Amino acid sequence: MFRTLLLLAIGLQSSNCEQKRVDTYEVRGQFITLSTEKKPATVVFHHEEMSSFKNEKSEKIGMVSMQMPFALDHLELISDIKKGDKAKLDVEVRWGKTPRLWVKSVTKLPAETALTLTNPY
Repeated sequence: MFRTLLLLAIGLQSSNCEQKRVDTYEVRGQFITLSTEKKPATVVFHHEEMSSFKNEKSEKIGMVSMQMPFALDHLELISDIKKGDKAKLDVEVRWGKTPRLWVKSVTKLPAETALTLTNPY
């Protein structure tokens, strides 16, 4: 009986927890650094403007072109990538998590691909 009440209480408590959302975006840009020594591995990616970006309150605010760190789900994502390569990334913004920004897939772009990159910081 006690075990049943305990499990019920845990279930009610967890159902009252606010679920943080995950947003996904496709961004184009250029790899600035690749860091695989620590887990999770990270990259710094200079991305183009993200006009559809939403903040934590789900308000569409956009984001200017800038360099940002992204965590990698798998090292294989960057196995054929080097500093300076251009790519399209599918990324997740995991609100309420650390790290918040995660790369889900990488598509290498041709070197001659024109990108609009501003605000290097």
